[in-house]
Amino acid sequence: MFMERIVRYGIEAQFNGACSLCGAATLAGERIFKLPAKRGGGKWVCAPCRWDDDDRVIDLGFVVRKVERRMKVGPYTPKLVEVEVILRAVQDVELETYDEALLLDHFEECLELRRSPTLSRAKMAMLLGVLRRVGE
Repeated sequence: MFMERIVRYGIEAQFNGACSLCGAATLAGERIFKLPAKRGGGKWVCAPCRWDDDDRVIDLGFVVRKVERRMKVGPYTPKLVEVEVILRAVQDVELETYDEALLLDHFEECLELRRSPTLSRAKMAMLLGVLRRVGE
């Protein structure tokens, strides 16, 4: 199967920027990759987003950054490990609306079924509101 060189091997970033998927900072000189067409081609991403990295730390900060980034470009489908991080983080948060409770119930169902949920911008905004109350 043919894969573009730039998709497989990437390039060195010419400028400081941010990953299109997770929002992590990318510095000039770091290797960045173009996503293949079937994964939303044309976006430049960091190496851990292009090639799954088992050593990557997925914490609350990462999830918040990724949700904020995805708000700009469209729907967000968190990986199951991200759903676990979200559910762990919001255990002690007081939910303000019925919709927030429904969203978190949906996350629990998805985790049980081992299926990643897909969130619209409205649900991402609601999730960000809950995640920002975690430290309060």
